[in-house]
Amino acid sequence: MVEVSLNEITKNYGGANVLNGLSLRVQKGEKAGLIGINGSGKTTLFRIIAGIEPTSSGTVSYRQDVKIAYLDQIPVFTRDTTAGQCLRESFTHLNKIDQKLKDLEKKFHLLSDQELDKAIKKYGDLQLEFENKGGYSVDLEIEKICTGLKINNLSECRFSDLSGGEKTRVLLARMLLQKPDLLLLDEPTNHLDLESIEWLESYLKETKSSVLIISHDRYFLDQIVSRIMELKAGEIEEFAGNYSFYLEENRRRRQTEMDIFKQAAKRIKSLKEAAERYRTWGNINSDNSAHMAKAKRCEKQIEELEKVKKPARNRKIRADFSNTGRSGKIVVRLQKIKKSYGENLVLRAIDLNLHYRQRVVLLGRNGCGKTTLFRIINQEIEPDAGDIYIGPSVKIGYLQQEVEFQDENLSLLDSFLAEYPVTQGEVRSILARFLFLGEDVFKKIRELSGGERVRFQLSLLMHGNVNFLLLDEPTNHLDILSREMLEQAIADFKGTVLFISHDRYLINKLSEKILELEEGKLQEYPGDYEYYRLCKSQVSGSDKSDDAGLKPIIRSQDEQELRRLKQKIRNIEENITWLESELEGIERKMLEISDYEDLNKMYERKCTVKDQITQLMEQWEYLMGEEEIIKK
Repeated sequence: MVEVSLNEITKNYGGANVLNGLSLRVQKGEKAGLIGINGSGKTTLFRIIAGIEPTSSGTVSYRQDVKIAYLDQIPVFTRDTTAGQCLRESFTHLNKIDQKLKDLEKKFHLLSDQELDKAIKKYGDLQLEFENKGGYSVDLEIEKICTGLKINNLSECRFSDLSGGEKTRVLLARMLLQKPDLLLLDEPTNHLDLESIEWLESYLKETKSSVLIISHDRYFLDQIVSRIMELKAGEIEEFAGNYSFYLEENRRRRQTEMDIFKQAAKRIKSLKEAAERYRTWGNINSDNSAHMAKAKRCEKQIEELEKVKKPARNRKIRADFSNTGRSGKIVVRLQKIKKSYGENLVLRAIDLNLHYRQRVVLLGRNGCGKTTLFRIINQEIEPDAGDIYIGPSVKIGYLQQEVEFQDENLSLLDSFLAEYPVTQGEVRSILARFLFLGEDVFKKIRELSGGERVRFQLSLLMHGNVNFLLLDEPTNHLDILSREMLEQAIADFKGTVLFISHDRYLINKLSEKILELEEGKLQEYPGDYEYYRLCKSQVSGSDKSDDAGLKPIIRSQDEQELRRLKQKIRNIEENITWLESELEGIERKMLEISDYEDLNKMYERKCTVKDQITQLMEQWEYLMGEEEIIKK
């Protein structure tokens, strides 16, 4: 069953097309990810699906009575509305029933016997409706979601007094409590720590709602979605799998396009040589019409083949950290570090030894003191107690969570020259490696996006020949492409790296050791994020009693997993049927088309659809096998 269907959607602003004939369908119960570079139109597409923004052309169709929830902007509440009241507004219908029950209770003692009988019957009917619609589990639902998103302590706070991050978490909880048919989540992991992100993952895996997610969190997408839709040049390209599948499949498709282009180029060269020969022979012979006609046929084929364009390749940062001076073996040593802010003891007994070329990530809940520890290492603030040793040849480069510059009115070129006495040509060359090309160097710093700020700061750090990078949430504000660029730059760095991050994909790719800051102390895990999770789950498991009550919980989980599998299987079967119908239509059209360019496009689409059907069939076979295992 389809929750929402978009057909040939276009959207333009000021004559420029943001969406260009886009079509997609969201199946009941499916989880899909929407990716694309910043500014590609993802949020615009969400606003169209939510009915907030109109299309320029095309149609949007909804299943009858479908309920859609989208966190678009901060709603307006009265000044005294608390976060708890905001959440309870999710149960509008239940609140009305509850109020009717209370009103009847107040009237009972005023009614005659006959009126009282009617009132009691009405009260019973309302009470039954209230119970059937989950009225008596409202408090439990609110507590469960508030605990997961860590907003229990905000219940009595006025919503207007909350920070931006706190408001976002409250509104995310409000959306989840509404239990809509379709959830539109735009960067839902922003403002969440790792524990809350993992809770949200578990919740979304369990929910029966369809979920469409815009996210730059690649690990999150891997855990949740079974389909990736990439928005590029105003059109959607679909991939029948999670983000890791998308990476491999996208690479394969781009390579196929490049192979087709190379074959066309080779054929063009051969045809040009043939056309030249035919013209030469035609000029030699008196009866040259046949040779000239052949030359023209070759030139006509060349015109058609030249329409095959070279596939665009994503630009990459070319960071050069080759001049990084080597530090000594000991980069940083901290012993018994303590730090308090008033009565709040943030760091109570920190011991840390960091060696040359180590890649280490620092984890911990929001507000636990991670940035404070970084500022102590960078010697911006003094600890209350303890000893700090920084190696004598260590040169620190600190990338803060919110990248700021002294004079934001300067251009990139002038800001760089103010930092380092080099020529303009050298600056242009350095900035080009970080994808600031041509006129980009004259951009004012205040005009830069979050990702551009990070890239510019990295260019400054590179030229400063630092050998120890302190990175505080370096992937904040970055789209997926920029994150991959940053990963490559850090991987090429020859020095030592200590970073704070909630980006589990980045952690798995770069870290060799995890440090967790909890209750003011560091716990070490010598491995990547998967190893850290394993250790944490073992500790958590050892704290739980192995009583008889465990078995029914396991059976319940199996039943839930079986339901999810069956829903996925149904969605895949519907998608296969839809794609097979599209394939038949393509094959019919190909018999009617004579234009080479149109035929080539149809052939490419045919290949893509066939690949998608093959992928879905493989997924279907795998899920059917999983279903049999669970049934046994």
